[in-house]
Amino acid sequence: TFVTSTGEFVSYVESCDFGSKSITVLSEAHGYPVVGIKHDVFKDNQYLEEVHLPETIRDIGIRAFDNCNNLRIVTIQGTPSVHIRDYAFCRCKSLEKIQADDGCRLHLDGFGVFKACKVLQEIPAIYETIPDYSFMECGLKSIRIVGKATLKTSSQTGGWNYLAAFLRFKGRVAAVAAK
Repeated sequence: TFVTSTGEFVSYVESCDFGSKSITVLSEAHGYPVVGIKHDVFKDNQYLEEVHLPETIRDIGIRAFDNCNNLRIVTIQGTPSVHIRDYAFCRCKSLEKIQADDGCRLHLDGFGVFKACKVLQEIPAIYETIPDYSFMECGLKSIRIVGKATLKTSSQTGGWNYLAAFLRFKGRVAAVAAK
């Protein structure tokens, strides 16, 4: 249990059972809303195939699901927006899709979020910012961006002329749409 800057008490997922194929994160723990997944919680879990996140989740930590090779589907239920940190789903080689309600927006707040997700085909809309290497070695064919699209990059080149290079799709982009 943690106290936010506004004085609200909240909970985070801090550990997991590495033998489960499917995990449903509860919306409440110890009487407080579960709002996030701490760094490295599910990292290297080779059993995990499905994760179901409640409407209370707002934050997925650094490397939270890194190298979960059998993870196929992540479902985000009813949340308006989720902040996803550096390498959160990096090297999830079997990850096919992130399912969410139509109104859900992904805020990519770190580099390499979906790096090496070779079979990823579906994600909710991304809100405004695409950090460097977010989709490097990724199978995604299209992206829907909501709001003013910007690139968050560590290099000096930036801008839409370099979008394909920053996303690292290697020529596989079917569509990039800004709305």
